[in-house]
Amino acid sequence: MTYGQVLLLITSNEGGNMGFISRQSSPAQEFRENLSRGVGHLRCAGGAAARQTADSVSRAREVARPKLDNALVVVGVKKKPRKKWPWAVGAIATGVVIGAAGGYLWYRSRNEQLCEQLLVEELLDNDDDLDFNPEQVEDKELTDDLVESVTR
Repeated sequence: MTYGQVLLLITSNEGGNMGFISRQSSPAQEFRENLSRGVGHLRCAGGAAARQTADSVSRAREVARPKLDNALVVVGVKKKPRKKWPWAVGAIATGVVIGAAGGYLWYRSRNEQLCEQLLVEELLDNDDDLDFNPEQVEDKELTDDLVESVTR
């Protein structure tokens, strides 16, 4: 219940007659009562008009806001707002690239270690043979490559 409606109830219930004038009163008193009721009605009407105007103004602001912002950007008074999601996508992409590069480097180093271990085991297995003679190796280039990869 609004303030104007409460005031209307109070002014209409004066004397307990619920708005009906049943007691004898002077014309001046009736004029005052009618005037106070009229003021209450005007207050209610003013409140309703103010609420309706406020709603209309707020809707008009919502509609005009984007158009005004675009006009200010075109004129050069205001800068166009930047979108923030490209930064997030760039950061995620950078993280993925760095992770992939790190994984590849780890894979290569791990692969080289495994190859070296296998080569060492192969050479040690050949050393266990008692009749192994390094002079009997026919391919010198292959032997040199193997020795270089182990010493790297």
